[in-house]
Amino acid sequence: MAAMHQDTSEDHEVVDEKLKEIFGITNSTPMVRDVVAEVCDIVAERGARLAGSGIVGIIKKLGRISNKRSVVTIEGGLYEHYRVFRNYLHSSVWEMLGNELSDNVIIEHSHGGSGAGSLFLAASQTV
Repeated sequence: MAAMHQDTSEDHEVVDEKLKEIFGITNSTPMVRDVVAEVCDIVAERGARLAGSGIVGIIKKLGRISNKRSVVTIEGGLYEHYRVFRNYLHSSVWEMLGNELSDNVIIEHSHGGSGAGSLFLAASQTV
């Protein structure tokens, strides 16, 4: 989905390739490929907004939103390689918290697996 969504070619050539490769659709029109790219955008934005609302909800529940800075580490290829998803995630947190409070939530990519991510998150909680 990320490859199709990030396809910037005029005729969405990557979308055409993925439709052939994954779904066996060999005769897609440029209009159909535009629709597929738009659906990818809708799905990515919704997923990022859900993830952002989960992050904000947990931080609010912990009572850390207005008085402490919280670092949230995220691991995995979705956050690391899917730039559009990452941007939607950050903007959703900003929209929910506003300019001032969103500065208290730092979202970072965690390299090295879940153990390292948990370690970074635990360390940020003790400060």
